[in-house]
Amino acid sequence: MYFCIYYQNTPTRLGDWGFDVIVSGKRHRVIIPTNPKQLLALAKLIYQKHQADGATSILNGMQEYSWTVLGPTIQPCLDKHLEAESHEAQMDEAYQVRNQLFPPINDTVRATRDLLEGAFPKTLTHLGDWGFEVVQVTRKPRGGANGGGA
Repeated sequence: MYFCIYYQNTPTRLGDWGFDVIVSGKRHRVIIPTNPKQLLALAKLIYQKHQADGATSILNGMQEYSWTVLGPTIQPCLDKHLEAESHEAQMDEAYQVRNQLFPPINDTVRATRDLLEGAFPKTLTHLGDWGFEVVQVTRKPRGGANGGGA
C-alpha cells in the first residue's frame, strides 16, 4: 500500500521493484504472486533494489517491517522451498514404486488369510501366529425375546 501511495502518479515505476503492474485506463493493479516460489523471487528483487538504493531507499521509511532484517532470510527460505519441492518429487517417485509393488502383496496377504481361515475354521486365533490380528465378534441373536423368528 505504501508503494501505491508513493508512486500514485507513476505506478509503472513499481516495476523497478519487481512488481508486475497492469495499467488499464486510470486504474492500476499491482500483482503480488500467490505462488510461494514466485513470491520469494519477487521478495528477492525488492531486496536487491533496496540494497542498491542504500540509505536513500524508500523502504527505509517502513515502520512495521524492515527489509534490512527480512532480506537475509529470503534466500534460506527459498532454499528450503526448493528442498521441499525436491522431497516432494522424491516422495511422488517413491509412491509410484510403492503403488507398483503393493497390489500383489495385498492380494497375497488376503489369499493367505483365506487359506488359513480354511485350515483353522474353528480356531481362528491361530492366525495370530502368522501376525494377523484376530478380533472376536459376538453376534446378536436374531428374532424376538425367545430366540424364535416371528
